[in-house]
Amino acid sequence: VQGLLKYGDIEGAKEYLKENYLPDLHQIKKDINSSKEETVDSLDILSDTLSVIIKDSLILLLILTVSAIVASLYVSYRMSASLTKPIEQMIEKVNDIADGEYGLVLQDTKQIELKQLSASINQMSVSLEDSFWKIIKDKAYRQQILNSLPVGIITMEDETNSIFANTSAKQFLDLDEKDICGYMEECPEYNTEFWRMLNSGEIHENKKVLFGTKKTCYCFLASQTQLFNEKNESIGRIFYFIDISDTEELEKRMHQSEKLALVGEVAAGAAHEIRNPLAVIHGFISLMNQSLSDEEKKRFYLPLLMKELERINYIIEEMLLLSKPGTPVMKKVSMQDIINELLPLITHSSKFTEKDKLIFDVKLQPHILKVDEKQIKQVLHNLIRNSMEAMDGEGVITIYSQVHEDSYCLYIEDTGKGIPLHMQQSLYQPFSTSKDSGTGLGLPIAQRILESHGGQIKLLSTSSRGTVFVIKFPLH
Repeated sequence: VQGLLKYGDIEGAKEYLKENYLPDLHQIKKDINSSKEETVDSLDILSDTLSVIIKDSLILLLILTVSAIVASLYVSYRMSASLTKPIEQMIEKVNDIADGEYGLVLQDTKQIELKQLSASINQMSVSLEDSFWKIIKDKAYRQQILNSLPVGIITMEDETNSIFANTSAKQFLDLDEKDICGYMEECPEYNTEFWRMLNSGEIHENKKVLFGTKKTCYCFLASQTQLFNEKNESIGRIFYFIDISDTEELEKRMHQSEKLALVGEVAAGAAHEIRNPLAVIHGFISLMNQSLSDEEKKRFYLPLLMKELERINYIIEEMLLLSKPGTPVMKKVSMQDIINELLPLITHSSKFTEKDKLIFDVKLQPHILKVDEKQIKQVLHNLIRNSMEAMDGEGVITIYSQVHEDSYCLYIEDTGKGIPLHMQQSLYQPFSTSKDSGTGLGLPIAQRILESHGGQIKLLSTSSRGTVFVIKFPLH
């Protein structure tokens, strides 16, 4: 078109525009419009599916996001578990160790950073176990020392009000710690002095106190002192006591022996002084008894005088025997033979009359003893005579025996009226008697003879239904 216009061919340019350009232009516009309509239609279709695509995309994104979060949490848990589980197991084991499972060790861990800590904990646990058993052994050793001592020990702590008693204390008192605590709270009517001393809190040393159980009676030497802790602070009391029953008995026997020795010396001197004039008097009265008639004898009471002289002479013999019973001449004899020889002498003596209704029941176990036969007869004669007098000529005297590992026990039991309570404490004291015609020397003489034999005599029981004495002879 520009070329045609350049050469001035306007008609040619118009014709070209009309025949070529404009038809092509219209066709191009038509094609553009058609494409435009197709594009608009396509956009309309796409705009309808866009919301669905966005929604699906959002759902997919949400699913992916949740999956990623879950996956990350799972991975985090696994990572955390791999890191924290060994620590939790370690904490659990440490708690078990703290609760007393000393010696418990941790398993080897794969985590390098925890290996040193595990090794330290294992070493601590083993050390704790060693220390624990060492403490237990030391405590058991000290406990055994306390329990092995022949001393009763009771400790009382002020703060906890707890009470500890060692084995000797429990055996002496025949009580356990719970019973001891109960008796301390409610002081019983018996053994009052002992419980009063224990409850008083008074600091004292070496006080004698009696304590009786169902089995025996003790004499304790009791002391009480303060209990201190490691800071030298008073936290309670220690009450300790020892059994001095044997020592007390030995002391009594020593006092008794001293008294007997003193009385014996006095008695021996008096007996010798009395015996000489008594022999003169007895001689003259015997001559008078032979020369006087029966009426004169009755008139001057010669039979009574002779009887009383015999009684005085018997008392002098007992006083001499008390002062010095003599060294026993030991020989092997049977107690059955001694009793068989003694009973006829008793039943035919002046003490035994036809009116007496006495029965002797002898049940002895055959056994050979090494004793002084004459002195043992004197002991048995005194005891049997006392039983006869206690029964007023009527009753049963039972003589029986028992053989133990280290002693031969001879029992003399009567059915008399018993020994008064006020006399039981002074049975073996010289001149102590409840009988009008008694000398009070029979039992002291018996006791001294048996002591020279290494034996002893003891009042076993007495009541209104009778009395039982036991004589113990050593077998070795």
